[in-house]
Amino acid sequence: MATGANAKRLQRSEVPLKQTWDLRDLFTTNKEWENELAAIQLEVSVVTEYKGKLGTDAETLLNCLATLEKFQQRIIRAATYASLRASADGADPKNQADASKVSATLAKIGAELSFVDSELLTLSSETINRFLQEKPELRTYQKMLDDLLEKKHIPLPRKSRKHWQHLVKYIMHRRRFMSEAKHLICNFHRYMIKMVMNCQCQQHSMKTAMK
Repeated sequence: MATGANAKRLQRSEVPLKQTWDLRDLFTTNKEWENELAAIQLEVSVVTEYKGKLGTDAETLLNCLATLEKFQQRIIRAATYASLRASADGADPKNQADASKVSATLAKIGAELSFVDSELLTLSSETINRFLQEKPELRTYQKMLDDLLEKKHIPLPRKSRKHWQHLVKYIMHRRRFMSEAKHLICNFHRYMIKMVMNCQCQQHSMKTAMK
């Protein structure tokens, strides 16, 4: 049996199925994932329909943020699936293509959803505090609102203010998304490691009992 430097590195297709990640909790088939990714791009309108309306009243803002949160959960689920497949076999051309497809989708959707941060930045602290009082449910998103208000008060050169506001908005959006995605991926990794360790312990116990 080859060991150490002489050990053969198995191709993904050569790894026993029981030792691979089971991604069916995310999507049962790659086709199902492709359909969801396509649906996400088509259904971004459920969020963009609030464009230009975030300062209307507290209920509109709450509905928008709640809808955005659910939509982002779908994005994270689809992105996590592609990320885990690429992590398992980054040399697979299909996995590489799917990862690129997700990146392009995220960039497109990120641009379409950028209005949320832009419009929130135009709201005064007084308006946001009033909305929080009128709709206590908005306190679920208070951390996000507070973070935006902090960025709003960063002094910027007058001529480049619009440019830097767009840059800050993009960075915050990407940072928030990547933080959520990283957390989800780490939890999934821990879950899979725990499952593998449990299976190994069970196999060891069975072998010991049979001796």
